[in-house]
Amino acid sequence: MGRRTVAILVVGILLLCCTACGSRNTVQVPPSSVSEEAADDGRADGPLQPDDEKPEEGADSGRVLIAYFSRVGNTDFPEDVDAVSSASLNVQNGELAGNTEVVAQMIGQETQGDLFRIETEKRYPAEYDELVDYGRNEPEEDARPALSSHIDDMESYDIVFLGYPNWWFDMPMAVYSFLEEYDFSGKTVIPFCTHGGSRFSDTIAALETALPEAEILEGFEVYGEDAAAAQDEVLAWLEELNRTVSILPQDR
Repeated sequence: MGRRTVAILVVGILLLCCTACGSRNTVQVPPSSVSEEAADDGRADGPLQPDDEKPEEGADSGRVLIAYFSRVGNTDFPEDVDAVSSASLNVQNGELAGNTEVVAQMIGQETQGDLFRIETEKRYPAEYDELVDYGRNEPEEDARPALSSHIDDMESYDIVFLGYPNWWFDMPMAVYSFLEEYDFSGKTVIPFCTHGGSRFSDTIAALETALPEAEILEGFEVYGEDAAAAQDEVLAWLEELNRTVSILPQDR
């Protein structure tokens, strides 16, 4: 056997050995590397696709309550009351409504939350000047009016819009009665206020003191006489809030 023949045989043997070794070291790939959860939505585990990287609008979500205090519902008005000339009364769909109530209804329409009117056992004066005096005396006495309306499942709400008129640079004392009746720990509270020029005054600080375990978000205030025309302003405020906490339905 010549040298050339021997060399060819040696090369052939080496090639066979390499092929055999390569076969033994081959990693077997499982039939599927897709998790059950990913398989359900048609995506394999791995880097997110561009659509997946978009943050969902609204960081949190939860059941929404719109609680509010208003003259209407807490006052026995005469049948011939002049809502047109009153600074705090409106007519909505043929029904008498207070300024704060009008804003509450706008919020309810956009968020599809549950409306709740804070009502007191004792009625408030129908005559405006009498009401002004009454509203000034209540905080001086640190009054807590007894409530006639109550929420049975407050624990089921994560987000609470709280509406009130500004009475003498403060919330009506009935609102304090409402706040002290329930546990707001862990809830998100969003105030809204109607006023005659004093805006929120010190009511935000009062809320933070009364509800230390709740998160108070940026509120909405509107001059009372402008409440009925504030739909666009209310919607813009809600859309901005929705970037922080989910309050608007996703299918709207």
